[in-house]
Amino acid sequence: MSARKATLTIQVLRREVDLTQIEVAQQVGVTQPEISMYERGYVRPPDDILSRIGEVLRYQGDPNDLLLPYGEYIRKRLPKSKEGF
Repeated sequence: MSARKATLTIQVLRREVDLTQIEVAQQVGVTQPEISMYERGYVRPPDDILSRIGEVLRYQGDPNDLLLPYGEYIRKRLPKSKEGF
């Protein structure tokens, strides 16, 4: 059994906006190790911190989606297929 966790959406989106963990931490008001722990799923950020991370990453959806494994996040955003097609 692998101890490796799935890549969380928060990490993918951070990379898409071309920010380092340090830059996100400075803008949010936390430390780089905290951002690392959030990205790896070791610690759940408080709701206010999670909302600020979403703002920094320019994410307009539900901040809780930032903590989803990226594959699950993509599946959630795909349009629902109609039955029988």
